[in-house]
Amino acid sequence: MNTTHSNQDVDALQRQMSTVRHKLKDDVSNVVQSTKALADWKMYMRKYPFACMAAVAAAGYMLVPAKKTIISPDEKTLAKLAKRNKLVVQMDPKPQTNSGFAGSLFGMASSRACSLFQLEHTIVYEVKCVGSPLGERLATRAL
Repeated sequence: MNTTHSNQDVDALQRQMSTVRHKLKDDVSNVVQSTKALADWKMYMRKYPFACMAAVAAAGYMLVPAKKTIISPDEKTLAKLAKRNKLVVQMDPKPQTNSGFAGSLFGMASSRACSLFQLEHTIVYEVKCVGSPLGERLATRAL
């Protein structure tokens, strides 16, 4: 009689464990779905459009630097500041070198060459990823 009673207990326990596993699977899928919904910024835009716009405006206000104030002190104030901070003023600034037409032309040509090189390698990589024979030929030629 003890063995039948324990067999029934084991069967009941197995059934309970099975239902717990099924419920756990459903609970985990619900948690995953709700987490995805909470992380979706579009949901917040749909539900709370004015609050989102206010938050964006506040963030933009915080990110934009304040306008610099320009002061124009007189000569006496400048002299005081110069003495106090041991300021040295040089009146002849170093001339800026201008590369001229040839330098500008070389800069544009090298920029164009770099862009074309990057484009060719991007195309070769994408075609090679597809696995076509053309991609293999281009990849061996480019590398």
